[in-house]
Amino acid sequence: MPVAYSVDLRQKVVEAYKNKEGSMRGLAKRFKVSLSFIYSLLKLYSGTGSVNPKPHGGGQVSKIKTEGKKFLQELIKEQPALTLEELSFEYSKHFQSVGSSTIDRTLKKLKLTRKKKPI
Repeated sequence: MPVAYSVDLRQKVVEAYKNKEGSMRGLAKRFKVSLSFIYSLLKLYSGTGSVNPKPHGGGQVSKIKTEGKKFLQELIKEQPALTLEELSFEYSKHFQSVGSSTIDRTLKKLKLTRKKKPI
């Protein structure tokens, strides 16, 4: 996932633009950033007076809440050989129905590993 440019770099770009040290295109080449970044940064600065990056937008809220996570932890502790589909089925008996991908993402967030079934 991309990381925001540092506040230091952002301040240098704005100061260079305010001191008329070059065009937006020239500043983009000088600081090795995209022209759209320069444009967006200057627009942000003129609108808010700040060069700080905007906070992350968030993303989709997890369907599995705290009690569901505790349930999955206990279930895996009791039966570590369950597949994602079986975990999803067991979870849907007590909570809302979710897919195996949702179970997998939750297990990764909880740093839980599963024992693979023997063949």
